[in-house]
Amino acid sequence: MPYSVDLKIRVLQFVEQGGGISNAAKLYQVGRATIYRWLGQT
Repeated sequence: MPYSVDLKIRVLQFVEQGGGISNAAKLYQVGRATIYRWLGQT
């Protein structure tokens, strides 16, 4: 099941505000590789 756009936005905002990728992955239960992929798309 794909992640919602809302979740993607919240995760990326968290990372961009200095929360860190590993912390975001744990907090939002999203794989680190997924976050890196999202960051590469923006």
